[in-house]
Amino acid sequence: DHTGDIAVDDTVTVRGSTGNDGVYTVASVSLNGSDTDVEVDEVISSEVADGWMIYGAQAITSAGTVTVNAFDVEFPDLS
Repeated sequence: DHTGDIAVDDTVTVRGSTGNDGVYTVASVSLNGSDTDVEVDEVISSEVADGWMIYGAQAITSAGTVTVNAFDVEFPDLS
């Protein structure tokens, strides 16, 4: 249950997906059984549900490199 971790208007980042990598704005968060459903304002272009959703990230820049500290949530296969 991540409903207390992600809020409406937060941003989440998708990485490692087939066609949905990018930054999205959270429209709603709800608990669906044991899954946390996150709906976003933007259009999701690919129906393939893979990759990772990163939220609560801090970008730390040092000597031209960026390290991201975040909680990662794997997208379930919706097929």
